[in-house]
Amino acid sequence: MSDGPQNPHTPIPSVPRAAAADSANSAGIARPLASLPISSYGLDQSYAAFHAIAAGVVLFGPGGTFLGCNETAEQMLGLTADQLAGRAPMDPRWQATYEDGRPFDAETHPAMVALRSGLPQRDVVMTVQRPDGRRCVVAVNAEPIIGADRQPSAVVTTLVDITASRKAEGRVPLLLDQIADLYNHAPCGYHSLDADGVYVDINDTELTWLGLAREEVIGRRNAAEFMPPESAAMFRRNFPLFVAGEPPRGDVEYDVIGVHGQRRRVLVRSSPLRDEAGRFLRSRTVLVDITELAEARAALDRTLRDQEVLLQNAFVGIVRLRDRRVVWANAAVARMLGYPVDSVLGESTETVYPDHDAFETFGRRLYARLAETGAVREQVELRHRDGHCVYVDVHVAPFRDGEVVCFMTDQTPLREAQRGLAQAQRTQAIGRLSGGVAHEFNNLLQMITAAPVIICTSSTTCCR
Repeated sequence: MSDGPQNPHTPIPSVPRAAAADSANSAGIARPLASLPISSYGLDQSYAAFHAIAAGVVLFGPGGTFLGCNETAEQMLGLTADQLAGRAPMDPRWQATYEDGRPFDAETHPAMVALRSGLPQRDVVMTVQRPDGRRCVVAVNAEPIIGADRQPSAVVTTLVDITASRKAEGRVPLLLDQIADLYNHAPCGYHSLDADGVYVDINDTELTWLGLAREEVIGRRNAAEFMPPESAAMFRRNFPLFVAGEPPRGDVEYDVIGVHGQRRRVLVRSSPLRDEAGRFLRSRTVLVDITELAEARAALDRTLRDQEVLLQNAFVGIVRLRDRRVVWANAAVARMLGYPVDSVLGESTETVYPDHDAFETFGRRLYARLAETGAVREQVELRHRDGHCVYVDVHVAPFRDGEVVCFMTDQTPLREAQRGLAQAQRTQAIGRLSGGVAHEFNNLLQMITAAPVIICTSSTTCCR
């Protein structure tokens, strides 16, 4: 039988194992596996298949003599087969150690144990030194090959590089700590409830809100116990639906009250955890403290209501215009001009002017003054829907997005009162004038009437 390389696609002839072992021992040197009749060691397969194995394979003879390896082992250990031929399992250059740094010796090295005992060694984790200085962590399996004399004649050692997985495993505790820290100290509450609403898990943040220790809550307390009556009623109504598979409609908010009495408004998001049969196991719930947001929202609502009262007053009309078209108007404008608010939205304000010329003239004057002063107060005559004149005092200022806002007060009653007062004053003046004239005329008449008497009296006196 030739000692040269075999055809990788031709099965290697079978040779008695004992004869092959004697041949290797009598040679006195380690030869590469490719030049050995490896079928005699139970590897009855082609060389191509042998070198394609993903795990590293190293064959040792009696006493740890290197007999051969596949390409994966060369790549893993950073040595060629020729270089490996000079290294036995116990070669100090391997610096073979356990993961904790304890060295392997002849009594513990898996290849040597398998050769000595004839028992396979499984999943032994070993670190070895590569020529480039890197430590390689490998999982070692050593399978003894029993010869005709029923004694181990060789050992097949398989190596799986687990360096990357060991590094990843080393990061797992750190990652778990980070996840636990994130869970427990997140700025939001996390909890899980069973189908009855009882806590089965809770993070430190929510425990702080409740003012209790974990052992006082888990398996002991129902979530509704920490809610005011209105929130508890909502929870008891909605949670069974959630357990049954009906998701909540929109965001869910309720109040949480700790044992110390502090009340929080929380936004709640939940998803169910179910088994393969679809049975509810627990909730996965996050609670975001929106107390400040809720207070701000309530303050805003109060402000908006106050503004609505002011804006929808019955006396001051307010209207927003863009390009002299109505964007928004309050009820006072409708009362003042007789047009329903909905009917004027988007319409030109020309409708309420006496004519087109008045509309154009006032617009030119108003917008010219706005450009100069930024705010304008004018009095303008408008036309009510029924046709009568409405005299309006209007204050106009720029608003936003090219709009202007107009504050309008109806001056018509004042104008009419002023007109009536002027008429009364004119009538009173005419009365005073008439009275004066009558008085003077009466004096004249008295003089005229008295003149004949005086004349007659004078004549009689003279005759005497």
